[in-house]
Amino acid sequence: MRALAILPAIFTLSACSLFDSSDPREGPEEVADCVQRVTAALPVDKRSVFDRLEGTLVPTYTYDITKLSLDAIQQLAVEGSDETAGRRLTASTNTRSTAVAMFMKQKVDEKGAFFLGHDPALYRVRGNAQPADKLISAGCERQQSDMRLIDFSWAQRAPIAKTPENENNS
Repeated sequence: MRALAILPAIFTLSACSLFDSSDPREGPEEVADCVQRVTAALPVDKRSVFDRLEGTLVPTYTYDITKLSLDAIQQLAVEGSDETAGRRLTASTNTRSTAVAMFMKQKVDEKGAFFLGHDPALYRVRGNAQPADKLISAGCERQQSDMRLIDFSWAQRAPIAKTPENENNS
């Protein structure tokens, strides 16, 4: 009898929510939508620190590139980028979750590093120095279709050391 009462409720649910196989990582995403999504996903502790940041910071962006085509991934892979980082970490730990955690802690440069072969496939890259209030939007602007900014971190911009070559230019 209860099963019969539940049956009409199932049919009244939106068919879209039951059978929607679309992936939110697919397709293009507007910069404003990306900024809103990333800001809303910030953990409370990170948000409270981020809201107080000022000055120029150097960001490191992490993107989910699982839905990117092979051609698009190859375009991200510039000469000198670390295309084997994820494979090395997975082989050394034998645990994907541990390998991903290690990958997320790894320092990267502007050439980037990749964690491929699993879902999620990740791309981490250091961005250009940005004003603190532009960090998220700058990361969203770098995003391509089928690629999603999922995390970012930052470091204080290191002062330029004075050398005889640049001392006259300051």
